[in-house]
Amino acid sequence: MKKIIIIVLIIFGIHRSVAQCNTDRHSTSWFDGWISCQKTSNPNSERGVTHWILYDLGSIYALSTTKLWNSNDPSHLEYGVQQVYFDYSIDGINWNSLGSIHFPEASGKTTYEGTDGPDFDNKLARYVLLTPTSNYGGSCYGFSELKLNIGNEVQAIDPDLGFAVLAYPNPFQNEISIRIDTFYPDKKIDYSITDLLGKTLYYKSLDNPSGSNTVTISTNEINLATGIYFLSVQQNNQTQTIKIVKE
Repeated sequence: MKKIIIIVLIIFGIHRSVAQCNTDRHSTSWFDGWISCQKTSNPNSERGVTHWILYDLGSIYALSTTKLWNSNDPSHLEYGVQQVYFDYSIDGINWNSLGSIHFPEASGKTTYEGTDGPDFDNKLARYVLLTPTSNYGGSCYGFSELKLNIGNEVQAIDPDLGFAVLAYPNPFQNEISIRIDTFYPDKKIDYSITDLLGKTLYYKSLDNPSGSNTVTISTNEINLATGIYFLSVQQNNQTQTIKIVKE
């Protein structure tokens, strides 16, 4: 799956996404980062009244690795965050958590290259919420930059079904790929191909799926004559069936 890197730079609390090409180093400028000097009500009610920063990615993505650059202004290294909760959500209302992550104090040097953060392991989210609970002694809390590595935008998922299926190319000749995006990672997904009479010709399972999954079925695995077949995907006692065509 194609990977995308989003680097989020926050200035005076206003969010904007920017692209950077190669360097992991960070400046020592005092205004190059996010700073919070007053606690407010957290979007995740479980966190209470805290310092926090919320990212709206605009669409649902499968998230993976992260990297954080702490506050790198030599005169305010104490603003740097120490323990940070990483929460994520699809709708901005219901939240899941990766737990509290520790980040070391920045060096205050232009050669500072940040610290690896948690791996979301392809969990789906539109919103990412960071809540620092401790820093290095300053009256304000801050960090310079956050990088999120993400996959392709996730398909629109019917909340009643809980997952979405895309088969491509369709019609196909030598192989067909199946993309399954789900609200329920780690819950088993079964997928099968049947003929027009309902006979099962192919059946497999994803025992530990992630939020976004792609599998490929080759005609070397299953001998299909030219014609119409049905692909069925099941998870959580829900089933989606689509017509596929072998040329």
